[in-house]
Amino acid sequence: MNSVVEALGDSWHLHPPIEALILLSVAVYATGWWKIHQRRPDYFTFRHLLCFVAGEIALFVAIASPLHELAEISLMAHMIQHVLLMMVIPPLILLAAPHITLLFGLPNAMLHGVLRPFLGWTPLKKLVLILFHPVNCWLAFVATTLAWHTPVMFELALRSELWHAVEHICFLATAFLFWWPVIQPWPSRARWPRWTMIPYLLLADLQNTALSAFLIFCDRVVYPTYATAPRIFGMSALEDQAAAGAIMWVPGSCAFLIPLTFISIRLMSPSRVAVGPSDPSRSSYRLDVTFVEPEVLSGRQLSKDSRTVGTFAVSRFATIVLRAVFSQSCVNNLVVFCGKQYFRHHRAFGTRVALSLRPGEGDERDE
Repeated sequence: MNSVVEALGDSWHLHPPIEALILLSVAVYATGWWKIHQRRPDYFTFRHLLCFVAGEIALFVAIASPLHELAEISLMAHMIQHVLLMMVIPPLILLAAPHITLLFGLPNAMLHGVLRPFLGWTPLKKLVLILFHPVNCWLAFVATTLAWHTPVMFELALRSELWHAVEHICFLATAFLFWWPVIQPWPSRARWPRWTMIPYLLLADLQNTALSAFLIFCDRVVYPTYATAPRIFGMSALEDQAAAGAIMWVPGSCAFLIPLTFISIRLMSPSRVAVGPSDPSRSSYRLDVTFVEPEVLSGRQLSKDSRTVGTFAVSRFATIVLRAVFSQSCVNNLVVFCGKQYFRHHRAFGTRVALSLRPGEGDERDE
């Protein structure tokens, strides 16, 4: 036990420039947060500061802790690292509204003399509009996830420290793009209606389910490096691969479904569509209408009061969301069933072929 603790203690993957950059970003954010908090404490609370610090701590754990070294010999540890980089760190940091806060934390000379002309550059604004479009954010995230989990790219990252760093940068960058329209940090404006984040997250969860199911039910080691790596935790290479797929499946799906649930609850919340206190003139007008023209009350109310229409639309949307979640569950179960059947058939077919090719099998049958 002591040898394991000593090995873990000696396996910290520290890079002073990276740790210095993390500490500097925390210091700059804390300075900007304090400036804004003094002016608008209702907009920037301690929750924002806590989210940013938690995100930076998770980043340090992902790239500098013994988890980084364990990822070289265990796919399960490697998948934990990927979940942190793609589904934990970016949402935490974006919940802290980092872009406006970091700008406030910079010195005025740097902000107005250097960054202001650069941020106002027209080509940069056009590039940002293209990059942060929800379609491009989703495509970049999914394409990066699938590309880096192919055996060729994954093995390249395992064998080269440089490409491993490139992989992590790609994961972080595209994850920030993906989670941006979901969280929509203040004061940015949404490009799409809020309800569109439901299919946005469901489709992302679908590709995550397919990839994790492949790792769980595959009957061979997908990444050859782990087939010859030293075994830890008493698991074989296939068991380690299945555990990695389970980690990608369960926490990964939760990362998509939890914000989906919060968005759905917010859209269906009565406080967003309920009729609030109205002025006396509006109330008296409604009373007059009630007594004078009772037969056209519902039609006129729907045409005059958009909030009533909003209530009807949200109730319909609630039904759509429930159907979408049910459909997603059915699709996930279908993926699992197809995966099981495919690999079961593949394994049985391979067994029959091996038996048929045994020496002397055909001669015995002929006799």
